[in-house]
Amino acid sequence: MQQAKSIKRFWKKADIKTDADAIQVMLDGRSLKTIDGHPCRLSPDDRCIAVAVAGEWESATEQVKPHGLAVTSIVARAIDTFGDAEARAKAIDKLMAFLHRDTLCYEHDHPSSLVELQSMHWRPLVEWARQRYQVELTVTNSIMGIQQPQATVDALRAVVATYSPLQLAAFEQAVLASKSFIIALALTERQINVQQAVEAAQAEVLAQIKQWGMVEDGHDLDFELLHQQLGAASCAFIGR
Repeated sequence: MQQAKSIKRFWKKADIKTDADAIQVMLDGRSLKTIDGHPCRLSPDDRCIAVAVAGEWESATEQVKPHGLAVTSIVARAIDTFGDAEARAKAIDKLMAFLHRDTLCYEHDHPSSLVELQSMHWRPLVEWARQRYQVELTVTNSIMGIQQPQATVDALRAVVATYSPLQLAAFEQAVLASKSFIIALALTERQINVQQAVEAAQAEVLAQIKQWGMVEDGHDLDFELLHQQLGAASCAFIGR
């Protein structure tokens, strides 16, 4: 596993500052800045997200790994990128492409442990998406790529298009982390919780573990990282 670069802690205190129209995350009394230099300002409705960001920085050790700032990453992406209509549209285009190669739509017929996990974790989510959005989803056990119906793409794109910049950034992180549009959608729409999303995303790995055992400092760290990423993504939809 490639090691991410650490950030040396240079601040003593992280907290939030509430103004009339916004909440700012502060480091030692100064506004936390995104990579592009924008202040970390959120609407009063997103207070829980601001608290979560401040919590990540306040609880940080002397050496901070970027994956330990999962909520911060989502907020920075929302502020730096998704206020721009063109950038937003391009990001949604890329997310919709995941629908055609969604892990949940490519089933395996062996080993039996994976077939069982697919039945437990994947098929209920595919069926939920079909019923919830009244769309057709093609599922195959072939190695050949499939294309979902355009009507399905259009219907689900319309759902994602309603997301705020913060929600879109969170949904994007969930899709990239889980490698599944459907898992991310079920998580952000509160159909499943974070643990269920992790289990669905890691079904193939869980089947391998059942057969060959867990690799210490390998599988367990991957699970922890995925849990952090999906947990952070779900925060953006609290109270939605």
